[in-house]
Order: sequence, then structure tokens, then C-alpha cells
Amino acid sequence: MDYQKHRHFKHLCNKVIKAMIITLDLSFLSGNVRSVIVNSKEIKSCSVEYTTNHTNPAGGDQHEPNSIVTLDYKKKSLEDFKVILQNVLARNHLDNFTIADDTEAENTVAILREGDLEQFGIYVCKHCGTTFKSIDERMLHERIHYFV
Repeated sequence: MDYQKHRHFKHLCNKVIKAMIITLDLSFLSGNVRSVIVNSKEIKSCSVEYTTNHTNPAGGDQHEPNSIVTLDYKKKSLEDFKVILQNVLARNHLDNFTIADDTEAENTVAILREGDLEQFGIYVCKHCGTTFKSIDERMLHERIHYFV
């Protein structure tokens, strides 16, 4: 009997450890794109909490989804979550958007239009998604893909 309790407890501990709170910043997107992402089955399958972007003095349109989404993600990893987001973007023909890690907050990602990334000084390899601090670094890296 004690073995059964131990096995059940171990199973519950494994489930708890695998849960991850992920923050998804949609504040750089238009209301239409936000709506597509928030209403996707992948995002709806997580426990979701929406937060208003307090930096918007107008308060925003109450009919639009809020710009910060906190997800209780119970799958593998943050990288796995980013792949799922990339699939949502591709399925909805939003190929000109990129998923970027927030370097200042743990487990936080933002979806940005590709041109916006370069305004922030972030240059992304079109082949593998590696980020660089300058366009020259990115171009040198991209040439490697043609040799491999």
C-alpha cells in the first residue's frame, strides 16, 4: 500500500515540475493579429490570464484581447512553446512575424513584426533564427548556411 502511495506521489510531483508559467507579450501587435493568436486552440488549451498593458494611456479598446497573456504551460519547455507559436503564425499566414525572447524577464516571449526587430537592434538569421547585434554579424553567419 505504501508503494502505491509513493508511486502516486511521485507521478504528481513529475506533473508539478513540468508546469511552467510563460508570459506572452502581444503589445507590439495590432488587435487583429492579437485576436488570431489568443483565439488559437493552442493558447486556449492552456490556463490563460490576460493583463492590460498599463503603458497605454488611452486604456485600449475593451473588445480587443489584452496585450499581456500569462499561460500555465504544462508541456515540455519554452522552446517547445515557441515552436507551437510559430506553427500558429504559419497556419494563419503571418510569416512576417518573429518570436523573440525577452532578455530581461524569465519565460517571457514577444511576437514582433520582423522589421520591428531591426529597429531594436536585433537581427535574426532567416535560416535558423539565431539573433545578432548587428547586420554585419548576421550576414557573416548566414553565409555559413550556404557552405553547410
